[in-house]
Order: sequence, then C-alpha cells, then structure tokens
Amino acid sequence: MSIALEKPVDPRLEAQEFMASARRRQQRSQRTMSGRLPTKAQLQETFHKLACEASQAHEFNIKGASAHVQTMLERFEKLCHRNKLSIPARLRSFIAAELLGELNENLTAFEMENMAHKALSMTVYQGTGFIAALRDEAYSFFDGQMGAFRQAVHQNPLNPEGYLRRAIDTIQRISNDPEFKSFWNTPNIIKYAALSAKDPEEFLRDVEHMIEELMENPANRFFKSQSAMVKEIVVRYSNPQARLDKIKKTVADLRTDPAFEELRESEWVFLYAAQRKNARGFLETVLSKKAEILNNPEFALFHDTPSYVVQVLTHTPDKAEENLRHAINTYEELRVLDKYKMFADTPWVIKQAAINYPTQTQTYLDDVITEYQRICAEPEFANIRHLNSRILEAIIQYEDADAFLRNHIQTVGNGKYAATPPIASAE
Repeated sequence: MSIALEKPVDPRLEAQEFMASARRRQQRSQRTMSGRLPTKAQLQETFHKLACEASQAHEFNIKGASAHVQTMLERFEKLCHRNKLSIPARLRSFIAAELLGELNENLTAFEMENMAHKALSMTVYQGTGFIAALRDEAYSFFDGQMGAFRQAVHQNPLNPEGYLRRAIDTIQRISNDPEFKSFWNTPNIIKYAALSAKDPEEFLRDVEHMIEELMENPANRFFKSQSAMVKEIVVRYSNPQARLDKIKKTVADLRTDPAFEELRESEWVFLYAAQRKNARGFLETVLSKKAEILNNPEFALFHDTPSYVVQVLTHTPDKAEENLRHAINTYEELRVLDKYKMFADTPWVIKQAAINYPTQTQTYLDDVITEYQRICAEPEFANIRHLNSRILEAIIQYEDADAFLRNHIQTVGNGKYAATPPIASAE
C-alpha cells in the first residue's frame, strides 16, 4: 500500500497568499499604520537583517533599497498587528523580497525612481494593484499626467483610486461652478487645486485674492491682460512679485531682438518665453514649428489666423498638433449649429473659443451671445449695432467692453471699418 506524500508548499507562494490575505483584511478594516508598534528590539534587528539580505539578493536600481525594505517590513508588521494577524517567522524573508520587487515595479510604473520614499506606504497597502489604474478608462481624465497618479500614491496610499475619483468629481464641480469661471481657461490650476489643496475652492479664492492685490500695483499693469499667466505664477511661486519683475525685464530684451520680429504681432508670446530657462531657444522652436504647421493642409483653418497656432505652440508645445485638431473638430461641430449662425461672418470667434476654452467652448460662446444681446439692447450703442465684429471684439478682447465701445464711438464714429480678426490673447 503506497502512501501519498503531501507536495511541499512553495514558501514564496505562501508569502504572496499571506500578503494578499492581510491586504484584503486591511481594505475591509481601513485601519491606518499611524502610531508606534510595540516591537521588540530583536524583531527590529531581524527587519534590518532581512532588508539587507533582500536588497543584496535582488539587483534593483533603487537607491537606499535596504532602508526602504526595512521601513516597509515595519509598516507591514503594523498592518498585520492592527488587523490581528501574526506573520509566520519562516515567511519574513520571502515577504521582504516580495515587498522589494513590488516597490521596484511601482517606481518604474509611476516614474518615481528618484522619490522611492513616497511610494513605500502605497506598496505596503496595495502591492502593485494600483498600476492597473494607469490603463483604466475611469482615470483617462489624467492621461499623460503621471503627476496625478504620483500624487495619489503619496497622498492617499490607503486608497489611491478613491483619491483620483474625488479629484475628478472636484474638477468637474469647479469646472461647472460660475464662481470659478475665471479658472475655466486654466484647467491645470483646477486640477492642481483638486489634487493638492485640502479645500480646493478656498485655495482658488485665495489665488484670486492674491491676483487682485498684485494687479493693484501700478508696476504690474503690464500683466493686466495676462490673467492666465499670473494665475500660474501665483500658484507656483512663493514670491510672485519678484517673478513678475524678472519676466518683465526678459520680455523687454526679447521684444527688441530682430530674430523675433515676426512674433511682435503676438507680443504676449514673449511673456511665456520669458518663463522658460532658454527663452531664445523656445522662441526659435515656436517659429520653426509654426512654419511646419501652416504648411500642412490639415491645419488650413488657421492660415488666416496664424497667431492662434503660435498661441497653442506656446501653451502646449508637446501637444500642439493634437490640440489644434481638437479645436478644428470643435469648430466644425459648432459652426453649423443654428444658435451660432450669428458668427458666420466672424469665424474667428468660434476658433478662439475652441482654443482658449477647450472644455467649456459652448458655455463660453453662450455667454458671449448673452453679452452681445445686452450691448445691442443699450440705447447708447444703437448706432453701432451694425458693427457686429467690433462689438464681438470688444466683448472677447477687452475687460470692459462698454468702455471700449464708448471710446470707439468718440474716436472713430459710427461708420463701418475694415474688420480683421483680433490677435489671439494669451488666455
């Protein structure tokens, strides 16, 4: 009679199963690893020894691997302790090796090789599970923005997907709240607030308040029409006034450079170049790419408004063609709608809306129409109602449309003029 022998259990698989079980229990309990664990000094020595062995056995290019593994072992011990689990001693070395391998995968996937310490807790809680979010359609909102995923890894290791879902909800809420309409053409700031601020709405209100204070300074009138750029500076720099002063000086140098004479019709581009480490190199690239795009039949829509191409190249140089295609598609969709037939003779209105407000194009155009109707209903503007393009230019290009039109009546009169599309703004 033969006796069946039990197949030996692979300790590596057993360690993986134990870790998966511990993480499932953790997900149910949602207990944090805060606080101290009453760990014996002997166990601390064990963690150190295992960490050294694991880092030596696996040739991952992780700076400080041994210290990171020790930290993860301690945190995994806390996770198990808080969920009333005991780690079998025979599995500790295999758990150390698994944690190091998972950390390496996460650092590669989220491009965090130089910030490994920010991925330790997420690795302990999630293993490599969060990597799937990079390919999940639910988070396509953040395509090409690895920073959002890294923020989730660091800020909410216990539930990084929940962090992204809340951020998306916040972005959508703010993007439809009239109070924050001034930020609709700077979606990156809205995303930043949603991902980084404890109270995104209050953060944006503080940004608005700081901008108001800056614009009260007569020296900053130079930036009055550059609200998008000023917003970015207020968010990114601890001393926005010093940054504005430096930009102003650089702009003066670029503006008088003969090499960039053809950009003087879009002088705001100098403002954006001045924010780059290599302003001249940036402008040279813009000019080269502009010629390439305007020679491409695919972008024929912008042949009469090349300043819009310069605008897109300036704001989103890495995605210029993609964003121009999006603007073309939006333009073609909207120009045939009955409510926008009033722009048939001024197609630049829809084009600039598609470029400046890519996610809120219709909302923006509807507001323009409302403002246009208000102005035309005003008795003081009765004699210029036929100047359709001039009225639209006043609404779109000037902060105080009424004041601009009053000045037009005083200096030009009520006659018709040869209207040309206004140059694209830096917005």
